[in-house]
Amino acid sequence: DGPTPSMGRHADPMHPDDPFIRRVKDREKTEHDSANAWVDQIGKLNKADIDQRHTGNGAVADVIQIGDRNKAEVDQDSNGQSRGDYAVITTVGDENGARIRQNNTGNNFSDDNQADIQQGNDGSGAQFPGSGNTSEAYRSVASIDQDGEDHRADINQYETNGSFASYNEAAIKQRGDNANARIDQDGDYNDASIYQTGLGLALEASSYQEGDFNDSRITQEGEAHDAKVSQVGDYNAAEIVQLGGFDNDASIMQEGDWNSGVTIQYGSFNDAETVQDGDYNSASILQDGVDNSGTILQDNDHNKASLEQLGIGNLAFISQSGNDFANVQQHGFSNSALVRQ
Repeated sequence: DGPTPSMGRHADPMHPDDPFIRRVKDREKTEHDSANAWVDQIGKLNKADIDQRHTGNGAVADVIQIGDRNKAEVDQDSNGQSRGDYAVITTVGDENGARIRQNNTGNNFSDDNQADIQQGNDGSGAQFPGSGNTSEAYRSVASIDQDGEDHRADINQYETNGSFASYNEAAIKQRGDNANARIDQDGDYNDASIYQTGLGLALEASSYQEGDFNDSRITQEGEAHDAKVSQVGDYNAAEIVQLGGFDNDASIMQEGDWNSGVTIQYGSFNDAETVQDGDYNSASILQDGVDNSGTILQDNDHNKASLEQLGIGNLAFISQSGNDFANVQQHGFSNSALVRQ
């Protein structure tokens, strides 16, 4: 496997003892039996492209960019059976773009690849009015595209120097089995999207957002999948869609006011849970299949819960603690519904 980046969550790239800089030095000590490429850029309006087409194991692509309006792209395409490719893009600045694509050619086999994107917004591009030295960073974009098995993808968009990492976009697409995807975002007006599909076994997706007016969407196709969305703040929206399988788990947890959570599951033996802590929140769960379980837990006032199930042997549970509204609809037989207010 490729090395794991050691950059801290709030790294200062200009400090010589910072993990960000140590990674630049330490990566020279690593040897691999396949392609290796490193690109470092400091400044504005730079572009870095790494295109690796290889037949060995453990290709490494490593890009570091410090500055604003830079763009980095990594393409790793195995021409034979390979495993353990590693790609990492690290950017510090505003309005940067990063994309990683890991694929295999034709019917060749590729697995156990890893992709990481770390984007730190330093707020140097714009000043946030009325808040002293606090800045606001604008629209960094990150995307990861993986094809194969046993892959991992991580995107982390965060603030540095006390700025707000806002207006960012993160997207992960994975095709294959046993894949793991995670997106972490700090700030406001961020967008996170995860799409996973394949033969349909053991996919995991999670999204964490802290701030206001954020959107998070997870779509999974297949069986035995797990999807989690966690949001802290107000006016956030979360959606989980799981299609065509069984034994899927979906969880939405929201803390704050005026948030909305939507879960849709098609299949059997699926579990969906939405937990909301705050006022004026809304939660909706739709399940179509056999022996599904749907749970909505809402704390505080003026919340709305809707749970609809179609099929046989389904269980619906809604718990609310304030002056709220609840609606349960079940179509089929041997279903059970419980509402507590």
